[in-house]
Amino acid sequence: MLFYTLYQSKEKDFISVLKSDNFNNYFGPIVSPKPKPKWPTYLKPTFGKNLRNFLNISNFLNDDEREFVEYYLPIMMHRARTVGEYCQNHPEIFKIGKPKYLYWITRKGQPNIAWCCNYKVGSGTWTVNFLREVNFNANNPKLFGLTPSQRERARFSSKYGATTDKLPNVFQQPKTHEEKLNAFNNSIRFLVVRHPFTRLLSSYRNIIERYISDLSDQHIFIKVRKLIIKQYRLNPTNNTSEFPTFPEFVNYFINITEGILKATLAI
Repeated sequence: MLFYTLYQSKEKDFISVLKSDNFNNYFGPIVSPKPKPKWPTYLKPTFGKNLRNFLNISNFLNDDEREFVEYYLPIMMHRARTVGEYCQNHPEIFKIGKPKYLYWITRKGQPNIAWCCNYKVGSGTWTVNFLREVNFNANNPKLFGLTPSQRERARFSSKYGATTDKLPNVFQQPKTHEEKLNAFNNSIRFLVVRHPFTRLLSSYRNIIERYISDLSDQHIFIKVRKLIIKQYRLNPTNNTSEFPTFPEFVNYFINITEGILKATLAI
């Protein structure tokens, strides 16, 4: 009878009934559902614990690989401790900025990897490395007419879908909040950083001094090149190239970043 009364009542009467003591007596108070935990969440530093636990040098049968790991493991442990100490001393970094993309790379017989992807810092190279492990595009019919060398290059080009956003499709990702925490807390954390000058030079060589045929936003960089030449080429008659020189690009970069004093809480 109560449901029929609620159905027949007008909107304002319906709201008043919901707020009445009679409704609470029948059904109890209305409780809003708890919000689901947001993901990605930040990962507390482990100071290289997982790297030390999972990377067993005795598992490397190849002498060159074992020598390589023995040399670089202490360096990686030192870097992990440095990052961990910084995060521990600066808890405010967990409260600002947009969370980075985290990918879980599952690998049979080897430690899983929690990869924090920093775009334009080796992200393309490492995406290809991970996609190689699952033979990405190996059976793509669009590549069957190519020569073996052409097919190998095309398999891992963005034109045929070899992009970072494909990783969750080819590597099984944890779904629930608990699964994600367990997966990422029990994996080797993998983060690539780059020297600022190397990054600047890489940007110039990749998108300023040449064309890239499979770059979807090529037209944007064409406009940037023209702008740099117009504003920073001192003597256009001596240089007729449509591509800016590195000094021209650097002057442009310095001027457009003039108001930026420093990176926010950079490690």
